[in-house]
Amino acid sequence: MEPTLFPVILGTRSLFVGLALLVVSLPASAGGPIGLCDSGVPLRWPDGGLGIPFNPDQGNLGSLPHADAVALVQSAFDVWAAVPSATATYDNTGELPVDVDITNFAEYLSPLSPDGYSAIVFDDTGEIFDVLFGAGSGILGFAGPEWVDVSTCTILEGLSFLNGPAFTDPVYAFDVMVHEFGHYSGLAHTVVNGQIFIGDSSGPTPDSGTFGLPPDPTAEDIIETMYPFYFGPGTGTGSPEKDDIASISTLYPAADFATTTGTITGVIRTTYGNPITGINVIARNLADPFHDAVSAISGDYSLFPGDAFDGEYTLRGLTPGASYAVYIDQILAGGFSTLPVAIPGPEEFYNGANESNNLTNTDNPLDLTVVSAAAGETTGDINILINGLRPGSPLPVGDDGSFELPLPFGFRILGQSFDKVFVNANGNLTFGSPDSSYTPSRPGFLDGPPRIAGLWRDLNPSAGGIVTFAQTASAFSVIWRNVPAYPSEGANSFTITLKKVGNVVEVKYGSLTATSGIAGLSGGFVATGGLETPLDLSPSAAKQARLSLWPQAAIFEEFSEASPFDLKKKTVRYQHDVDYNDRWAGKNNSLAGATAITLPFLSATVPQYTEIDPVGADVDYYKFEAKAGEIIYAELTRGGFDSVAGIFAPDGTLVAVDDDSGFNLLSAVAYQVLQDGTYTVAVSGFPDLDFSGDGGSAGHYVLSVMTVEADSDGDGIPDIRDNCPYIWNPGQEDSDNDGVGDACVPPPTDRLEPNDSPAEATSVSCGVSFSDLSIGTSDVDYFGITLGGGQTLLVDVDSDGALLNAMLGVFDADGNFWAFSDDQSAPGESLTSDPYLEFTAPFDGTFYIAVTSAFDYDFNGGSDHYTFGTYGISFECLEPCAIEPTEGPNGHFYQVITAYYITWEEAKAAAEAMTFGCATGHLATVTSYEEDAFIDRLRRNCLLQQLWVGGLQPSDELDPTANWTWYNGEGDIPGVNGGTAYSNWRAGEPNDNYGPGSEQFLTVGLFGEFVWNDEINPSSGIWGFVVEFEPCDPP
Repeated sequence: MEPTLFPVILGTRSLFVGLALLVVSLPASAGGPIGLCDSGVPLRWPDGGLGIPFNPDQGNLGSLPHADAVALVQSAFDVWAAVPSATATYDNTGELPVDVDITNFAEYLSPLSPDGYSAIVFDDTGEIFDVLFGAGSGILGFAGPEWVDVSTCTILEGLSFLNGPAFTDPVYAFDVMVHEFGHYSGLAHTVVNGQIFIGDSSGPTPDSGTFGLPPDPTAEDIIETMYPFYFGPGTGTGSPEKDDIASISTLYPAADFATTTGTITGVIRTTYGNPITGINVIARNLADPFHDAVSAISGDYSLFPGDAFDGEYTLRGLTPGASYAVYIDQILAGGFSTLPVAIPGPEEFYNGANESNNLTNTDNPLDLTVVSAAAGETTGDINILINGLRPGSPLPVGDDGSFELPLPFGFRILGQSFDKVFVNANGNLTFGSPDSSYTPSRPGFLDGPPRIAGLWRDLNPSAGGIVTFAQTASAFSVIWRNVPAYPSEGANSFTITLKKVGNVVEVKYGSLTATSGIAGLSGGFVATGGLETPLDLSPSAAKQARLSLWPQAAIFEEFSEASPFDLKKKTVRYQHDVDYNDRWAGKNNSLAGATAITLPFLSATVPQYTEIDPVGADVDYYKFEAKAGEIIYAELTRGGFDSVAGIFAPDGTLVAVDDDSGFNLLSAVAYQVLQDGTYTVAVSGFPDLDFSGDGGSAGHYVLSVMTVEADSDGDGIPDIRDNCPYIWNPGQEDSDNDGVGDACVPPPTDRLEPNDSPAEATSVSCGVSFSDLSIGTSDVDYFGITLGGGQTLLVDVDSDGALLNAMLGVFDADGNFWAFSDDQSAPGESLTSDPYLEFTAPFDGTFYIAVTSAFDYDFNGGSDHYTFGTYGISFECLEPCAIEPTEGPNGHFYQVITAYYITWEEAKAAAEAMTFGCATGHLATVTSYEEDAFIDRLRRNCLLQQLWVGGLQPSDELDPTANWTWYNGEGDIPGVNGGTAYSNWRAGEPNDNYGPGSEQFLTVGLFGEFVWNDEINPSSGIWGFVVEFEPCDPP
């Protein structure tokens, strides 16, 4: 019986601030169990969770010595083992055989088969996380099942990686471990109380009165351990709440769990009675609403739509006989594999006999019926029917929002059938998916979902007017009435009406003040060819004629200030369904019947419409001429089905086939022609890989076929005429006229040779640099340097920029591999293929830096070499991170302080509370290059990135470059570089990246570079701040 690999659950991180608490996102998973093997069958450890194994790393964990880290891991597992209503226990079955680090982590992250270990990896230096997620990602760790036996749905081995440098506080480390080991045990994220502290109400929004305000989470432990965001030490993450206890007890129930607790179950249904998965359901004990509360996501035990668990929820571990209020709650943030969906209506309580969709009988969302369950009993059928909106009700689209409405009849756009529609605030309807875009564009109109645009532009219903709807059995209308443009300009009125019969959409315009935008109808990405052009809608509107969708699959007009909107008080009618076909291609279902095409070919127009139809009984063949040395490239550039594409040689042999190399599930296939002749491209639906016509999907597609001359090195010279075809040499230099380009001639041996091994390494020291060195055929250059433990070495390689693509590696005297770099720009450099690395010596000794060519991953030269050429290299050593203020070039003293995620205001207060001799600190003001470079050196010595300094804008300033000043009165800051006053903005900064007025505080060191940046406050990208002490005379 072969086990099946279960995907590892990885984490991300983000920032919220509430009650002055830091909130950091923990690894993503799902509501309910972490995984399912079948509907209703959760993934879990065998034997009721008795003796769940784990194997700790041999190394340290950041600031935690090895023994302390292992003890903390055991303590974190013991938290779950201590739950009295669950049977899970955890056994340390021995340490891993090695200290896992950057050199050997892959065999534990992605083993080819079960290895007998459930690894708890301590990434002591953070290098593993830097490789996996990028330097400074801030990801704390990840955990979950690694290998499972799907036949029994049991976990065979688990896995957890912990990021040592992130754990600066033992309580912080403990909290994160407890959360991660919940995932390791098979638990998923839950949402009960935590969401209240990022802006949610305590009951169905907007209700905060039923349960009142929650306790202060720093004073009372109420935030669930498995909430997907971390609020920092002291907020109780390390101690499971009622919801966490119910979750672990559901997977590994003690004998009396079911008999001593109650259960509530039901189904969440849409307005029209269909079960809906992805809605969070919460039950709160009215007598103790924040400590006695449990949750479940509807359908968390459902594997596919329509199964017995679709839309079903079960709330276990309830206090017997207690009075619970049950309600649905929109999940605001976090990662979930039971995908949360937008509630298609208001949040609401379960309302007993009055529970309805609010269309025929009134169901106030804030009216509740108490539910209770006796010990050992299940109270069932606590079903919630989501309230629908009655015609004439305002649609809650807000600014740039969307709201989905059911249609009273089926509606087709170019052969695509829909029973629901999304009403988008910005003047349009879409089918299949919403669209919040407030910037109309032709690509968006053609490439997005099917769309009907009354006037697609940035409208703002939240600032005035109303968006509502009306319907009958034969017509459905959406009305924008007096809706202003963003932010609150003018008023615009129009109505879009869909009709059940007559193949017509009617858009009736009233008064409008907007002058720009897009109006029209589009079949969207799966129906259009992408080349459709706009037309003037006015003549048809004047005649009240129906606009035809022949000969293009989109009808639209673009309006601008130069060509303003001219449809006021007019009505435009669109045909919305046409049965396009590919009869132009003839009966091309075989090689013999292939349609002859001329290259380049693109079937982007309706007269050359291409489609697979019907499912399982169609395949399309297209033939053309190609010459030896050319590359045939065929791609399905548009379509809405799972395609396959192939290329046949002149003798009928299938020489290339592809499934999903194109966009989404579309195909892209290439083949280099070996002989002149007639070649054929075939298109079908997956899994018809032999092109017999029995594909399992079908639909419209756009086919592009072209041939190009092979150019392996991308230098613009076809291989057949290139004197060095595999190395970029657009100039074709050939000094000796031997027909072999200079680029293919290795450079001469440089002055440091031989240095091809550690034994022959060139001895270097800090501050040394070389230029005009070379990597030749089968060449590796080694440099030896003696470093003290903890000393950081910076190595930068700059190649000739044309030929050599170099890599760097670091080895110790025993040949152990420590660090690697390829295509990594040095701070301040533009993107490059040259390597740069920062290496901190783990102990005193001599280390060897190796330079080689791309793809020589074992650094032994030989046939792995891909390029050769000249280069320069520099070796720079950082000084120890200063723990005391250091004198700068201007006589002031400076100190960088590590304080991840600190706000600017907190940094300012902390700086002003610091003293050095008689001087009081303040956030640094940076007014010269020398001062800036000195601070940057201090920052780099401490291996830090973005730090707060003392620059800011007024809170009401919306221009990102205006009114920057030093907060202590030292003067203005230029908003652009190059003025008389000093500034060092990064390219493209300042830019208010999150919208006008969003980034109003100055930082240095973004991405580790010697640059300034405007930053949002608070920010998850902050590593600390810089303090400045000015000279003073002692009293």
